[in-house]
Parts: sequence; structure tokens; C-alpha cells
Amino acid sequence: MKFSELGHEITGVPTDVHLHPTQLYESFAMLLVFFFLLWLHKRKRFDGQVLLVYALLYSIIRFAIEFVRDDPRGDILGLTTLTGLSTSQLISIVIGISSLIILIVRRKTRENPTAPTHRDNRIGNFGTRSEAR
Repeated sequence: MKFSELGHEITGVPTDVHLHPTQLYESFAMLLVFFFLLWLHKRKRFDGQVLLVYALLYSIIRFAIEFVRDDPRGDILGLTTLTGLSTSQLISIVIGISSLIILIVRRKTRENPTAPTHRDNRIGNFGTRSEAR
């Protein structure tokens, strides 16, 4: 995408700079993620799986899109300068790795429960519990 003279006057972006429409990239990618999460919701294996998968996918997409964005913002403890990654990419790494670890742990504990879970019959079962008098 290249800005015209009018675009330069309105935004101040130089006319010889090529820019990527990263908002469109992200919107399209997140639309695909939305449909995938709808599909996953019907097949989820444990509570929280859909949210964790969303966090993982969003962090991957955001990490990738940040490579074509050209607007340097902030420097967390010098890590941006040290690594060459943007602040958003560093945050995406933390969120992505955290989500992946929790997904793996939750899936393993769901497949191999170590202790039976106790459900309180008083919650959510209105009128089904007989009370002793």
C-alpha cells in the first residue's frame, strides 16, 4: 500500500513508504480463528480449552504480524533492543508459551485424573436433592 499526496497531508506518512494493512491481516486471521474456535467449542475436552487455544493462536498471529508493522513502540528493560523483537512480540512469546504449557498440563490431567473430583449436589440441582427433616 502506498500513500498519495492527500494521505501524506492527512497522516504525515512519507509518500515513498510502502505500508502493509496489518489491521486487515489481523482481522482476517482472527475471523478464521473465530470459526475454528466455534468448531473446537463443540469438541472441547476440558473447561478452558477454547480460551487457551485462543490465547495461543492470537499470540502466534500477533507475533507474525509484528514483523511487517513498522512502528517502534517502547522498550521493556532493554529487551527490545537486545532481541530485535517488538514489545508486542515479547508479550506474545510469554502468552503463547504460557498458554501452551497450561494446555498440555490440563490435557494430561484430564486424561489421567489422579483423584476423583467431588461435586456439590446443592449447586445447580434445584429441587433434585431430598432434604432430611
